[in-house]
Amino acid sequence: MDELRNEQRRLPNILNRVFTRDKGQSIRDIRTAFENARKRARLEDVVIHDLKLTAITRWATAGVPQEAAMLASGHKSLAMHYRYANLQESHLREAFKMFTRCSQENSLDEAQPVSY
Repeated sequence: MDELRNEQRRLPNILNRVFTRDKGQSIRDIRTAFENARKRARLEDVVIHDLKLTAITRWATAGVPQEAAMLASGHKSLAMHYRYANLQESHLREAFKMFTRCSQENSLDEAQPVSY
């Protein structure tokens, strides 16, 4: 965190943009900037759309509420959102392990009666 703050102090940020060029100038076209960075990093099979898919998958595995992820990504339908959430069987196993741990922490003696 200190490293990021030091970098922010070192470089001016014109117009408070999230992404800037080396000297703080704003980026006019995120696609062009991404393609230039991708080429410099020699990443042949990466496209900008992969970033959205990765973010949504990581949000899902981190427990970010689906509604929040949809709002942040601009998805209006569950069908579109599900196309991006690339969850694997291992994610499912981890989710249920967490659920089991939480359930075991609350013993039946402490459970509150529920009526419907």
